[in-house]
Amino acid sequence: MTASTLPGSVAATAAVRVAAPAGADRRFHAFLVDRLVTWSAAGTAASLLRDRPWAAALAVLLVVLASAAGLGRWGVSVGKVVFRLRVVAAYDGRPIGFARALLRVAVLDIGTLATLGIGTAVLARTAVMDPTGRRRGWHDSLAASYVVDVRPAHPAEGVAVVATPVVNLTTARLASPVPVSAPPTRTEEQAAYRWGIALDGADARELVGQVRVGTCRLRVVPDGALVAMDDGPTGGLLVRGGFQRRLDRGRPTTLRDGDRLRVGDQELVVTRLGHR
Repeated sequence: MTASTLPGSVAATAAVRVAAPAGADRRFHAFLVDRLVTWSAAGTAASLLRDRPWAAALAVLLVVLASAAGLGRWGVSVGKVVFRLRVVAAYDGRPIGFARALLRVAVLDIGTLATLGIGTAVLARTAVMDPTGRRRGWHDSLAASYVVDVRPAHPAEGVAVVATPVVNLTTARLASPVPVSAPPTRTEEQAAYRWGIALDGADARELVGQVRVGTCRLRVVPDGALVAMDDGPTGGLLVRGGFQRRLDRGRPTTLRDGDRLRVGDQELVVTRLGHR
């Protein structure tokens, strides 16, 4: 069963779990395009109707409402179409609706105009500092929204592509091409152990075949090592021995017993289950 065949909100949850959070740079560029388009349209309407203040105010309001309508119904704006982003509901991946979209647009516009851009910088910082890694700023929290990158993931250059079953621990069993790299050097210790992962505090379960959590894919390679590969634009966060680093997109990383991997708002712990 694929995510596209799942019923109702389960399919929507599958889609948003797999989609990667939008990068800060692409969100900023989309924001600039949106402000340029909407403010230019509003300014032009106000200028043409300057002799009729009420008509000018109504025209500006219609521009704002149209912007919120597109965002609420389809999750798009001009900037988000250009940079391949979508705004979806944070909890199920569905459209956020007109009311929440209007709130989000109003917060961004007021935060930019009323504070001469200072409010926008503050909102951007709250997104960058989001502890879940999903880059949800204060305006996203108010609107219960989540900005995702909808560009198709491409395997890294020089990496073979093998179609194999993939298990998504939070949604359903999928089948999709998975980038596979050459395994690391075989060692006696790696070959002697079975591997398990514990997702979000649950009991560890043995990894058989391949597992997908969000944009990160894990598999036990032929020599017994557990390898993670992230095909999202930012990469999962690997926590090891008190230190943390981002996984490089499309590049395999060998995991160790006790490693923690954070992908979006999910966290898994790598465990050696014992000898084979």
